[in-house]
Amino acid sequence: MDSPLNTTIGVRMNAYLTSPDDFRKQRKRINKRIAKLRHDLGLVTRDTKQYKTKEKTSGITVQDYEKDPNYGLVLLLTAERDVLYALEIKNTLEISNEHGAGQKNLMVSRLKKALNTSKKILELAQNEASALVRIELYIFAALIQGQLSVTKKQWELARTSYSIARVGLEFWTAVQKEGEKEFQGEDVFEAAETLEKELVDNVIDPSLNLALSQMDARAVDIKSVSRKHCHDENLPYLSPTISIIKAQKPDLVSEISSTELIDSIEWRGHEAQIYNDEVAYNIMALLKTDENTDYDILGTNWSNVLDIHSQDIERNNDEDDMEKSQNRAILLTYIKYNLLFASMKRDLLIIDDITSSKTYRNVVPFYDNIITITQDLKELPGVYNDEELHQSLEDLEKYFNAKKCIYVANLYIATNKYAEALTIYLSLKDDFITEEQFTKFEEFPYNITSNIDFEKYAQDFNAKFLHAHALAHNALESKDIGSIVENSNKFQTGLELVDLATPPKIHSILSKPVLFDISYNYINYDLGRSSSAAPVSTSPAPQTSAEDQDGKKRGATVSMKKQGLLVTLVFCVAGLYGSFLSWSVLQERINTKPYGIDGSYEPEYFKAPLVVNIVQALFASIIGLVYSSATHGNPFLIFTNQKLISLQYFKWFLLISITSSLSSPLGYESLKHVDYLAYLLAKSCKLIPVMLVHLVMYGTRFPVFKYVVAGLVTAGVAVFTSSHTSLKTSINDGKTGLGMAQLIGSMVLDGLTNLTQDQLFKSQQGTHRVTGASLMCILNLFVFVLTAAYTAVFKSSELTYTLDFVHKYPEVLTNILAFAVFGSVGQVFVFVILEKFDSLVLITATVTRKMLSMILSVVLFGHNLTGVQWLGVGLVFGGVGFEGVKKAQGPSVKPKKE
Repeated sequence: MDSPLNTTIGVRMNAYLTSPDDFRKQRKRINKRIAKLRHDLGLVTRDTKQYKTKEKTSGITVQDYEKDPNYGLVLLLTAERDVLYALEIKNTLEISNEHGAGQKNLMVSRLKKALNTSKKILELAQNEASALVRIELYIFAALIQGQLSVTKKQWELARTSYSIARVGLEFWTAVQKEGEKEFQGEDVFEAAETLEKELVDNVIDPSLNLALSQMDARAVDIKSVSRKHCHDENLPYLSPTISIIKAQKPDLVSEISSTELIDSIEWRGHEAQIYNDEVAYNIMALLKTDENTDYDILGTNWSNVLDIHSQDIERNNDEDDMEKSQNRAILLTYIKYNLLFASMKRDLLIIDDITSSKTYRNVVPFYDNIITITQDLKELPGVYNDEELHQSLEDLEKYFNAKKCIYVANLYIATNKYAEALTIYLSLKDDFITEEQFTKFEEFPYNITSNIDFEKYAQDFNAKFLHAHALAHNALESKDIGSIVENSNKFQTGLELVDLATPPKIHSILSKPVLFDISYNYINYDLGRSSSAAPVSTSPAPQTSAEDQDGKKRGATVSMKKQGLLVTLVFCVAGLYGSFLSWSVLQERINTKPYGIDGSYEPEYFKAPLVVNIVQALFASIIGLVYSSATHGNPFLIFTNQKLISLQYFKWFLLISITSSLSSPLGYESLKHVDYLAYLLAKSCKLIPVMLVHLVMYGTRFPVFKYVVAGLVTAGVAVFTSSHTSLKTSINDGKTGLGMAQLIGSMVLDGLTNLTQDQLFKSQQGTHRVTGASLMCILNLFVFVLTAAYTAVFKSSELTYTLDFVHKYPEVLTNILAFAVFGSVGQVFVFVILEKFDSLVLITATVTRKMLSMILSVVLFGHNLTGVQWLGVGLVFGGVGFEGVKKAQGPSVKPKKE
């Protein structure tokens, strides 16, 4: 069942119902939904004679609910319809009291009917697995019970029911907040928090105050009242609510004993009474600090107390009672005072950790924040009139500003800028704080600083000032020494020599001897290639002929071209790595990670791979068009060749786009049966499908080492996948065989795509030729048109699903767009490599990139691989590495065709 509170009260709130007509229209909408559900569940009674004996809704059983939660939803909406009817009558009575007694009786009867229906739902859901759904059903019933009890002026029952509803809502929101960290998302928590605040502020707390006032037991702290009276036993059918809360968060239903609490605080000679037990309880806990206190948590807790007290001030506006107003104002300043000092202590501890670790990290921002906090302290009400406190805070601000400046001065000294460091020390000396000034105020909270700290600061300041002065003086005198060569026998006097703890090490450094480098171009070295050294001729070299000069120029040109190709390859491979590594991280995020939870509190995954392909193809086509127009001109000019040539090009593009369009969705479909690492590992084996397609279609024979590589890769994938064939998770069903069959089909289509691209480039004709840029633009345009047409005709539900999913989780749109952009930029580098080199170079680059993608996946998404799985990974990439070694040893024998 979807969230009961969101289905009923949440919908009611979002509809902004204010008039009787609004409630009537909402009731009719609910009635239509009930009718549809009853029809779908077969609960419609067509024979209306003796309807009460024949109607089926009241006969719904626990087994029916366990089989289909919609049986419970029918009853939930029925109860909500009766509540809406009662609210409609209540709003009508507020406008006109005509027929007041009869209308009031009707309202009571509708509330009783709604309460009985809600009790029936509680019976049906007694075995409900979700604690959140059960707690929401109890809250819903408690709110109806409270409304009925207030209407009938049964104040004790109203106090109990609204107390249970209040603690239940607090528990519900707390659980939702914890779920946000895992997979629900911030929007789900914010919706729950908004619903809780609306109910507490506008329904529960006013009703509790009314009940307490009618019982002559008015209390300011409603939270304490609710925690106390939620345990009352006058509504036993709601008691399981407390049991559910106790099992997970017992603190939310623990009663606060007022005898153990402080009733006032004292601050700077002012005493202020505390009227809220929860505030008193939290302040007592916060005042118990020790050396192990976590000041991050302490600051957060002071902030929570500030929120509670601020809400208390808003709900209890005591402008006429000057004493209470003054007490609350003093308490507000006291809480802010401690909150600011807790934040200051946290920053000081961070600075201490950084400086003690002797690692460079800029601490100036922390000092700036401390100074800002000190300024905020001076702005608190009552501080300005307290001359002693205000002056102490002024001195504290000077103290931390001096500490910051000393830190900056030390940085200048470390970079040999002694004059700048001395300037800082001189400015601080003019504004030095005397000990008499600093000791006016005995102690700040949390031992922020003390007289001992100040004495240490004063001693360090004087020593560092003299040190900076000496360094600046020596640096000024050393300017007259001149160069070391001219004054090799001179040295600076008065320097203090430091005995190093460990002897210094001398390391060689890389250097470039310019003169030798220039001469190297004109000297021919034998380098040991001949058996004996040839005598060096001292006669002039013969005059070089015109042919030799031309040969040298051609050699230089070829060398430059090779260097240019090497630079291009390095640049393209680096770009391919950067873009596709980002692309692969986003691919795993989109396909295997949940974006939130559905109404049944199950993780929701994005399951529209065709839409992802459409977006990526569109972006890639646009970027390809821009790339082609900038480098090679209009990509569509290839279709202006002769008719037969243009038709041949069209067939090539159509075949490539079909294989490419089928490969990607088939691969994504396999992710339902295998995990992402198995998918990524198998996709790294493109050498096998390329060899297979070559062998089948063209009868190509390969060197022996390529078969060895194929065997290693195949064995690696088999070892990796067979080690967890029975594994079943929330995103795959453990059917590894089916998943691997789909992966193999995807890989064969990849091999056919690569081979067809090679054949396209090798068999070009006509005036206008296909380039990598034009291939990218036109091919992705074909893929876009084919995939979009197929989706619109056969998979239109994916489009609707995507729009709903994006509306619910906007993050997925950002992920898909970034995925498309990175993939498109990566394709630019792919096609440049394919055009200037060949598909084997491309495969080598992409396979090594996938190895890095796998490492990133393990690191970023927390995959745990067994030793056997790491063996499989080693076999795959070992095979790829072996192929690279064999190719590096020399040009391999070209494949032969039979």
